[in-house]
Amino acid sequence: MRRLLALCIVAVGELVGCSRATAPPPNVLLVVIDTLRADRLGTYGGTRGLTPFLDSLAGGAYVFHQAYAQSSWTNPSVASVLTSRFPSQHGVVKFDSRLADSEISVAEVLKDHGYACGAFLANGLLASRFGFAQGFDEFRALWPAPPQPPQTVEQKYRADAINALAFAWLDQVADARKPVFLYLHYIEPHPPYTPPEAILDRLLHGRPRPDLGDVSKAMFFAQVAPPDAQMLQQIEDVYDAEVTSLDGGLRELFAGLERRGFLGNTFVAITADHGEEFNDHGLVGHGTTLYNELIRVPLIVRLPRQTRRVDVDDVVSLVDIAPTMLSTVGVAAPPAFEGRALRPASGWSWSRLWRHEETPPAFSELIIPERSEAKNVRPHERAIVLGSQKLIVGPGGETELYDLASDPGEHRAAAPPAATRATLDRALAQFGTRMAHEGSAGASVPLDEEARARLKALGYVR
Repeated sequence: MRRLLALCIVAVGELVGCSRATAPPPNVLLVVIDTLRADRLGTYGGTRGLTPFLDSLAGGAYVFHQAYAQSSWTNPSVASVLTSRFPSQHGVVKFDSRLADSEISVAEVLKDHGYACGAFLANGLLASRFGFAQGFDEFRALWPAPPQPPQTVEQKYRADAINALAFAWLDQVADARKPVFLYLHYIEPHPPYTPPEAILDRLLHGRPRPDLGDVSKAMFFAQVAPPDAQMLQQIEDVYDAEVTSLDGGLRELFAGLERRGFLGNTFVAITADHGEEFNDHGLVGHGTTLYNELIRVPLIVRLPRQTRRVDVDDVVSLVDIAPTMLSTVGVAAPPAFEGRALRPASGWSWSRLWRHEETPPAFSELIIPERSEAKNVRPHERAIVLGSQKLIVGPGGETELYDLASDPGEHRAAAPPAATRATLDRALAQFGTRMAHEGSAGASVPLDEEARARLKALGYVR
């Protein structure tokens, strides 16, 4: 039934001049960077010069300054990107959750419209056994490799490995003359940390190089044994070195794609599944709260042949990415998709984004199906961002309200006008009611000892 529904979706063309009517369908490139805070990019206010390539790429793209992930850890967030649905709906809320076959992935829609679909991921949490391979002709999700002496840290697959897999697959499908959907998922900013020494030394400015094994271990145990100020500084230094390393890997990716003629007619979206907390609100890590250091993520979108930068301050969500992809290539989104297509107001001009009469809010969730399974305290359950106002609700109904315009760091509880608070309460209550009605319990995949060992390598279990 799901396949029949996807096949019945009618392609609709976006008519922009005579050339667009006869042009081949655009390629689609989705890049997700695991655990990347928005504030590490110069484009988003970063001051350490960590991302020169991404900043240059943003010079000819839409830069969304208020983009929100639908959760603050990988599995539910990526499931929301691929299905344009919320965690309560797709049911991916635990490490062993499996994305149900009844869910429709954007890859399935594109494949049914003639696209070759490939995905190469450096995070094994997103393996095909968990349902993330739906619609992809080629799908590889890689776990960290065991350390080899004298190494003491698990060796995650870095950008060069993901790039090599992507290039090999593109070369393989080139003769098919099909448009391509390529999803790449990088993991450099996620522990265990293994940045190149030269990059780390450059950021340390003469300070002693920390032991990467100790830093990674401190990050893994940060929620039960908070690091002191010195260790926290080392964690951030190593994290920043990983961000810079990833930026260089993306430069190599785009150079390789350019050599293959892939970028000339391609929709590009670059984002993160979530950020990372460095004691911003008393915790270190991710997956525990819904503060902005975790759910406000970078989102850079470049349309085919775009050359000018457009900064967008509207609130948008990662569930909007899949509908935007489909709109760009002239394919209607499935009715189940929750997101909206983000597109310019007049054709593909660069004036401003098309908007609803009222910009819809962004919703994020941290769902704990069984409270007894929670190893760590999760003080937040749902959040809504509407304009500059943000309301967070905890599992017991506790609330935090912030005015992001005057307090972007979310350090001072706000007391807005009664009408504003009522609007937020009503919207979040309606969302919660709908999620309870439409929500899926989600299927589970038993975790064997190897899977548990891999989770431990990424710091998810101890």
